[in-house]
This record gives sequence, structure tokens and C-alpha cells, in this order.
Amino acid sequence: MRVKAGDIYATVLRSTDKNGNIKYVSIRIKPSREDIKKAEALYATLD
Repeated sequence: MRVKAGDIYATVLRSTDKNGNIKYVSIRIKPSREDIKKAEALYATLD
């Protein structure tokens, strides 16, 4: 799952350990200007 908070995007990963416990890890990066333009163009094509 990707979420946007301000100008930072986070990829959230869910994992389950051997005991069945669910854990989440968030990896945050600031996208490049080119990545933002590509995403905006893609979202513009969605209904």
C-alpha cells in the first residue's frame, strides 16, 4: 500500500512472524520531480 502525507510517500508492508503476529513496516521516500509528473499523468486518466 502506498500513502501520501504531504510531499512524502510511504510504502507500508505487512508481515506475519512465525507466531502469527502481524507487523507493519513503513518505508518513506521523497519522490523525484519526474516520479511526481508520471504519477499525476496516470491519475489524470482515472475516473
